Formats: sequence, C-alpha cells, structure tokens
Amino acid sequence: MRCFLSKIQTCIVILLTVFTHNSFAKSDVSPKVLASIKPLALISNEITQGVTEADVLLNKTASPHDYVLKPSDMVKLKQADLVIWVGPVLEHFLNNTLTDASNSLALSAQPSIEFQHFTHEGQISIGDFEDGDGDLNPHIWLGPDQALQAATVIANRLSQIDPQHKEQYQTNLVKFKLNLQHTVDSIQQQLASVRDQGYFVFHDGYDYFENKFGLDNLGYFTVDPERKPGAKTVAKIHQALLSHKAVCVFSEPQFTPAIVTTVIQGTPAKHGEVDPLGSDIKIEPGAYFNFLTSVATGFKSCLQQG
Repeated sequence: MRCFLSKIQTCIVILLTVFTHNSFAKSDVSPKVLASIKPLALISNEITQGVTEADVLLNKTASPHDYVLKPSDMVKLKQADLVIWVGPVLEHFLNNTLTDASNSLALSAQPSIEFQHFTHEGQISIGDFEDGDGDLNPHIWLGPDQALQAATVIANRLSQIDPQHKEQYQTNLVKFKLNLQHTVDSIQQQLASVRDQGYFVFHDGYDYFENKFGLDNLGYFTVDPERKPGAKTVAKIHQALLSHKAVCVFSEPQFTPAIVTTVIQGTPAKHGEVDPLGSDIKIEPGAYFNFLTSVATGFKSCLQQG
C-alpha cells in the first residue's frame, strides 16, 4: 500500500512539473527564451518582440570555442522554455546538457537551414579535418540567407510551444525578412568598392558573409581559434603580405593573438578587427541588422586603405 501511494505521489510531482514548465502556453506568462551566443539572441529577439526578450548565455568576452559551463549557467538552461544553439559542432560545452533536452533547439539539426561545409581548396591553412559534422561551418548567423532560415525555424518553434502569441511571432518574422533585405542591399553598396582587396582572417569563420557579399578572403591562420597556426602557414601568409597580395589581416576581440601583429611587421598590410559575435551590440529591436552592418564596417574600414 505504501509503495502504491509512493508511485501516485511521484506521478503528481511529475505532472505538476510539466504543467508549471508549460504554463505560459495557457496563461499570460511569456516564455523564457535563451540563446547560447549573442548573434543568436539578436536573431531570436527580432522574433520575440512584443512577447518577451531573448536572453544570452555567454557574456560578451566569452567565446563558444572554449567556454566552460558555470553552475549559474545550468540554472538558466533548466529554467528556459526554449534554448537556441547552433549545435554540437560549435557549443561543445552544451552537448551533455542539451542533446536530449525537451527545451533544446539545435539549429544544426534543422534540415531547412542550409549549412555550408568548410572548403579548404586554395586556402592557406594547415589542420586535421573530420568527416560529417567535423567540417560543418557553424557560423550561420553571419549569412543573411541562413539567418532568415534560422529565424523561420525559431518563429515556428515558438508558435508551437506558445500558440497564444503565434500571430505575433509570424508577424515579426515577416518584418525580419523585410529588414534583412534592406540591410543586405545597404551592405552590398557599402562593400562594393573593396571587393577586389585581398585579406587574411585569424580563423576561418566568415564564409557565409564573404560568399554573400563577394569579398576576397585569401586565407586564414586557423580553422579552430584554439589551435595555434603552424609555422608553414604563418610563413606563407607573411610572404603573401610582402608581395602585396593582401592589404589587411583581421583579428577578433575574442582572440587577439600576437602572431597577427608579428606577421604584418615589415609589410604594407594593415591590422583590422572584425567582431563575429557582436560583443558590444545591445540586445534590442533592430540589433541583428546593426550587427551585420558592424561586420561590414569592420571589413571596409581596413580594406578601403588598400
């Protein structure tokens, strides 16, 4: 008898937990939306306008490439109704926590998002690459086409778990598409005069943006920012700079290796900086489009000096 009552109590606890976790679907409570990194939070926030504000897990100085979860992060992940992340290919630190979680939305698992694979032909780089997801390019937030696909996935998932705000999410998605097209048109004009200027980047993370806007990336130091570039790679880049094949070498706020400063010494190349995570972009309406523009500005500000 005591065993039977214990089972009933357990079932009641489970039902209460499920009801509490999904209570926003039947009340005025808004869902808690958490994104792993700032750019995904910026995209998500465009979709949640008028309902809730998307939060971000990593602070502005952190990189998803080498992040370690804190106890406070675990609390945020468990309390969120929807956690949006690229997937195991980028946020390795979330694998154990989110792989089978019901509140997880891994964008890399969505067939409607057109992920690219790293193409190493013609690039100056050294490294080992794995089959499957190992060569998947996770930086989809830098590609306008992929950003729209991600926004669509996010809007549809939110419409499912929070049907009372479905109309708002879908309306925001339409606005996102219109604002994105306007931003793309503006950036095309902004970068038109520097498309023939060659450059190198610290890590190979800009393909989506470069392919969309026709920039002339000559190569990179490393695919993974945690890996130091080999001496052969550095020597080839230095020689390319000496021969005036590139006018800029770009680093990132999250990774400012001394090797970048060293490799441009004695060459006419300039040192530029591009922030692929939008560290200083405030999460507010229109911020994702400001982020894309800031990336374009980072490229042009150095390349136009060539």
